[in-house]
Amino acid sequence: MTSNSKGESKTLKNRQWKAIYNNDRTYDGEFYYALSTTKTVCRPSCTSRTPNPKNVSIFSTVDEAIDQGFRPCNRCKPDQLEWI
Repeated sequence: MTSNSKGESKTLKNRQWKAIYNNDRTYDGEFYYALSTTKTVCRPSCTSRTPNPKNVSIFSTVDEAIDQGFRPCNRCKPDQLEWI
């Protein structure tokens, strides 16, 4: 179970976990995940090691995660726009 900036509880949903586990780019921009162990926030498609679900918090935006004390991942750079 995770918390957001409003103190509401947000549960890691099965589809979100599958997106993180599979590094699914189709979910990029839909949500971001933060790790309590490294204090980083990532895109679902981040290729870093698969996290332990109990250490994951879900956020709607990168800014929400940053406001909670997380920093953008150096690998997937969720705070930068992707240009296709």
